[in-house]
Amino acid sequence: KQQDQLITNKQHQLQSRQQQQQANTQNDDISMDEVMEDLRILEQQQRESQRNLAAIKVIKQHKIDQRYSLDAKLSSLKFSNGEAQFELNHSRQVLSNSQRDLAAAKLRSERSNDNLKKFDTKLKKSFDTLRGLHLKRRKMEEMMVLLQNVFSNLDVKEKDTGHKIKQL
Repeated sequence: KQQDQLITNKQHQLQSRQQQQQANTQNDDISMDEVMEDLRILEQQQRESQRNLAAIKVIKQHKIDQRYSLDAKLSSLKFSNGEAQFELNHSRQVLSNSQRDLAAAKLRSERSNDNLKKFDTKLKKSFDTLRGLHLKRRKMEEMMVLLQNVFSNLDVKEKDTGHKIKQL
């Protein structure tokens, strides 16, 4: 757009110069100095237009390069985003599987704990029964000892009574 404006402005200036030259030609008062001055101005305008055109070409090329660079960066970001999305989905899948495994392990653990509690209760009852049996066995042994003492005493008394009866 700037290039078109510059060219349009230069064309207008050139046309106005040409019109002035035509007017001057009609007046036949054109001097060689005025012609040289007009040529110098035209050359200066031409150089200025060429510089402006070169600057515009450089800017245009810079914008094209910048666009290619931004397109390349966008493509790279899209690729990286795709990879990150894949990793995220993979991580979600691994997390989901791990959570399921953990829940199953907790359930097995709870069942095992219930079984261990039942076993512990049965074991305590068994120990209580065993203690009761040991206690009864000791009492029976004590009774046996007492009974043996009684039998011994009775044997001794029987022998004493048998000796006494023989002596009588």
